[in-house]
This record gives sequence, structure tokens and C-alpha cells, in this order.
Amino acid sequence: MRLRLERLLCWRESPERWPVYQHMLPVLIMARSRRQHDHWQHAVETSTLKLRLDPPAGALACLPPQEGGVNPWRLPWRTLSTDMSCHLQHLLTPLPPTAFPPSLHVAEGRDEELNAWSDTNTFPPAVSTGTSFRLKRLVAGDLATRAARITGDRLEEPEAVALLGLRLIPRQWEILRLLLARPLLSDEEPAAFLNLQRSAARGALYNLHQLGCLESEATEAGKRWHLCERGLRLMAAANHLHIRNLAVESEERADGETPGMMQRGEAWLVRTIQHTAGMLCYRARSGLR
Repeated sequence: MRLRLERLLCWRESPERWPVYQHMLPVLIMARSRRQHDHWQHAVETSTLKLRLDPPAGALACLPPQEGGVNPWRLPWRTLSTDMSCHLQHLLTPLPPTAFPPSLHVAEGRDEELNAWSDTNTFPPAVSTGTSFRLKRLVAGDLATRAARITGDRLEEPEAVALLGLRLIPRQWEILRLLLARPLLSDEEPAAFLNLQRSAARGALYNLHQLGCLESEATEAGKRWHLCERGLRLMAAANHLHIRNLAVESEERADGETPGMMQRGEAWLVRTIQHTAGMLCYRARSGLR
């Protein structure tokens, strides 16, 4: 619980969010028991004290013991910061268009709906009338189509990383996580680590290379694969970490190209590539991760 809250607070304070810092969404936690409710409240207090930050805006509620549909608007919510009783509708306020990334836009008609609820200070129609209600799309942008042609479009790097999360399949995610844990794998070793056919693993490697997530490097032990800057940014975003936790600035290349970023510890593994390749081969043959 504390780890999840600490990551959330660090993300809230990250420099990337400073332009929209005031638009941080409230954190809503629904506990399954009173004991879990108390644990969450204690985790909020200890996390904010450890990081010396203001507690997150939001509320905490305990689900009733009976089974069946629960109306979240009627739960006994209490604020995370002061543990005082509150109403959920008072925490939810419409966001202005400036709070959304530049690549996204608010769907037409959404502003009018939210403003109407805000002005009248009423529940959404689904709660006030008891009938089913479906909102229009909050974000429009044909994301699936844009993700399919990510290699052909010239996108800003944050947008490309976000769209990659919609395109990658589970096998590709497995290879990315494997290369994060075991950099500098050969063409055959991912198949042994993940118990895949060599053709399937090799195809996933080259697909990730085309998407700009991986790069191959010629070493004394043969061709080796490692995460490039886009892959490192994708894995940092997937694990809710800052890129500096995974990567450092790479050394200046002999061909004069601008140095990018490389995974922490990778430079040492390259310098000792024979030992690195031997250990990876042994682990792959032994079935060790």
C-alpha cells in the first residue's frame, strides 16, 4: 500500500506534471473491510511523512458487508488528508481542456454535460434517476489507428511511448521485461528464457526493433540485443518510474552521433561481454530467470 502511494506522490511531483499540477485527479480508495480501511489510512500518513509531501487529494470508503450492487455515491467517504466525512460529488470537478495532453482532445458535447452538472451541483443522471446512463467518449483521437501506424508517423516521443502501450502484445511485453532484467541477450536466448519457439521469439525481437524499442549491438560475443531509449522510457512508464531510475546518459559514440540513454549497468556488461554472455548462456540452458 505504501509503495503504491509513494509512486503516486512522486508522479504527482514530477517535473512533467508541473504545467498541470493543479489538475491532479482525486484518489478514491474503496476498502473491503474496516481493517483494510485503517491500513490504507495509516499508509497515507506514513507515505506523506516519509516523502515530506502533502497528502493526495481524495477520499477513502469502506464497502458494506452485503453483496450485490453498491452505489459509490452513497458510501461513507472520508478525506485522505484529514479523515473527515465528505461527499463524493464535492471532490469531482470538471477538468479544463488544458489539463489533457496536446495529442488528445475533449470530445464535442462533453464540456456542456460536465458544466451542466457542475452548475446545478447534482448527481449524474445515472444516479439521480436510477436509469442506465452512458457518457460520450471522454477522449477522442482514433488512438488504435494511430498506434497501428506508429512507425510511419513522426510523433513526439512521449506520444509514441503512450501509443506503444496500445499496440504491444503480451509476448512482446515479456521480452521487454526480460531484456530489462537481462540485457544483452542473443537471438536464441529469449526463446530459452521464455519457453518459446525460436522463430516466435526472433520475430518478436525484430518487431520490437522496428518499433524502436530495441537495438542490436555487435560485440565480441556476437550480436546482442538491448533496450534503446524508447524502450527504456516505455518500461519506466509501465512501472510508474522516472526514466532516471532505469537509464543514464550513454557515452559519446565514436562516429560522432548524439549520445542517447542506456540502461544502468549496461556499460559494465559490455566491457565484460565474454563473462556476461557465458552467464546468460548458462542461465538460459538451466532455465533460470
